[in-house]
Amino acid sequence: MQTLLSSRRGARVLCLVVSAYVAVAGLGCGGELLPGVHPVGAEALPDDAPFVAVSRPLPSEAASLVSRSGLVAHEESFYLAINKKDLGTTRFFLSVFISQLHPGGAAEGAASSLGSRVVRFEVQNGKLFVFDASGTVAQSDTFDPDLIIEAYPLVPNLADFVARPNADKYLLFDPSAGLNRFDRLSDIVALNAPTTRFQTELLYNQNFKAVADGASFEQIFVGYTEPPALNPPQPLEPNPFRLSGTLTLSLRRYQEGPGYRRTDMPPAELYFRSEPVLIKNEGIVYSSATKWNVSPGMEPIPWVITRGILSAQARFPQYDVVGAVRRGIESWNDAFGFPVLRTRLATSDESFGTDSQNFFIWDETPAVGFAFANINGNPVNGEIRSASVYLGEAFLRGADQFFSADAPAPGPQAATREPVEGMAWGPFRPEPLCALWAPSAGDVGALVAAAEMDSAETEAAAGPLTKKEKVEQFIASVAMHEIGHTLGLRHNFKGSLVPISSSVMEYLPPDAMARIVTPGSYDVAAVRYLYQLSGALPTDPFCNDSQVGADPTCRPNDVGANPLTDWFAPNYLALVRAFVEQGNPAILSGVEFFLTGILDFIRLGATPAVQEQAYNIAMGPLRPPAQATPASAPRVDYLATRVLTRLYLEPSGFFFVPPRPPVTDQVVRDAKAILLNQDGIRSYPSRRTMVVILKQVQSVAAFEALLDAAAHLREARYQVTGTERALTEELLGRVERALDPYFY
Repeated sequence: MQTLLSSRRGARVLCLVVSAYVAVAGLGCGGELLPGVHPVGAEALPDDAPFVAVSRPLPSEAASLVSRSGLVAHEESFYLAINKKDLGTTRFFLSVFISQLHPGGAAEGAASSLGSRVVRFEVQNGKLFVFDASGTVAQSDTFDPDLIIEAYPLVPNLADFVARPNADKYLLFDPSAGLNRFDRLSDIVALNAPTTRFQTELLYNQNFKAVADGASFEQIFVGYTEPPALNPPQPLEPNPFRLSGTLTLSLRRYQEGPGYRRTDMPPAELYFRSEPVLIKNEGIVYSSATKWNVSPGMEPIPWVITRGILSAQARFPQYDVVGAVRRGIESWNDAFGFPVLRTRLATSDESFGTDSQNFFIWDETPAVGFAFANINGNPVNGEIRSASVYLGEAFLRGADQFFSADAPAPGPQAATREPVEGMAWGPFRPEPLCALWAPSAGDVGALVAAAEMDSAETEAAAGPLTKKEKVEQFIASVAMHEIGHTLGLRHNFKGSLVPISSSVMEYLPPDAMARIVTPGSYDVAAVRYLYQLSGALPTDPFCNDSQVGADPTCRPNDVGANPLTDWFAPNYLALVRAFVEQGNPAILSGVEFFLTGILDFIRLGATPAVQEQAYNIAMGPLRPPAQATPASAPRVDYLATRVLTRLYLEPSGFFFVPPRPPVTDQVVRDAKAILLNQDGIRSYPSRRTMVVILKQVQSVAAFEALLDAAAHLREARYQVTGTERALTEELLGRVERALDPYFY
């Protein structure tokens, strides 16, 4: 026996399948036929449906085995029949969505769109081949390759099928016996994440649904992967190599929105790009901005909120959870100036995964602490056809704990961001538009933000908010952020330079998010330009993910018109003071968090004056001569060494940028003073580290500092005895080795 994860109308169901007969018998988990599955018999097939599901007969030997095993047999699995008039020339959208995964669920890649392709169907060599039909890969009239997406075996001469009226208009094939080339992704939110081949063991079909221009169905699969899952959630799946899931496939006739007009990408990457299109015979690769087909007077795009949100509403009756999500989604209508989005709750028989509906998926578990968005675009012209948003209840529970009456004390260990594994299917790969993490008791930056953003100045400017208002508006802002991605907007990590923020597409501390009630000035301008409602590009500051690490003012989770002085400096200095006075090691994670931002300004500040200012903030309370008590002296010594070590010996970001003058002049003075222990509180490990740092500086001033230090140590070794003399001799040896030679 094998255990498979099944999905019936969005619910998670475990079913037992007899391995030997799944491929031929298509056993399932229930007793009734699903909508659109036609029982074998004399019923006529429709004339014009592009796809029809035909139930698969259960072999007698399989039925006998099922009976002996105590399982319930039914005919949920099926073959598919394609209308012959759609072979060859008719183009379809093929969309793929990972609806379920076990173990791990969304934490391992469930609720992820794998994208869409434009395809056509052709019969060759007894198989139904699925070819790419986008027309975007032809280099010229001479070189126009046929790309195979899938291949399904035909089912010839099925007696009960060919006897049905109109059967001659259809071609029967087996979608459960295709290539089904799965791969396991190590991290779906990382660029160029490595993949491993996934070996499918069992697969069958279920839940066929017909729509006017096509159909959708699910494939339940189980298989094995190497290496094993990163964090197998024992004991749910004792075999870390095994993975089960539900793949939802949608096939719909190709069409473009009436009057749809592309928007060329502006010089700055404000928007997500469509898939690249090769202009045939010209050698030009083109991509436009992705967007919906939106125009005044349109029927609003419906968003369906899954019913799991009702259980959250029942658990937290003090908040209007449903209303918060609705406000977050529909607030974008103000940016357009006319109704574009409309929300409703899902009915009990609606499930996410198909590309005919847009789902806001509320996951009741708090175990998955992030939110993300998916879009399905037309690879030919960049038009968005459908979208989805996933949000874990960790956001609601975290906000309920975070926004307490008393400002939380800073300092707990920062939350760990584990890689999010995922699945790929043939050429279809997940590309989540972001991974926004929920606040938790371990988020140092968020904890300190609570105290900072609720300062007297902010309260005076924006007015006080109740806890209920903060929680609800925080949830609305998360929804607003993710919906902004589905509209085509990329992150803007400079939104906070226009306080509180000109853009909801920024990552902000929770208290800042709780004060954003509508899309900001940047968002409005960006949306109106993208959808050709205005010819003016946004004028507010902008940067996206690609500039993080190269520009210190382009950074998520900061606030203030001048982040260095408004955000990093006050929080860093407060935490340094708390650690020096209290000695609580839990505070160190907060120190490191804010020091990271200050180091970016030291290395990459806009001017030498800004770089020097940042360095003085980092070393100000720590450099010799430092004011310290005997109890606090080791802490001052430790932090000073950490600053210089991270600045020179622990490269960060995409590339290492060493400090430049006038910062290096101050580094030399501080490192020399620590090396010589001028204030009498420096440890030998710290002094030895200064030798390495002065060597790393590679300047004449640093060389002279080491020469002076060597001369001083030669004299000092005769003024001490015992262990002190031995350690001084060892330190002198390090200095002399660093000097001969000094320059690389």
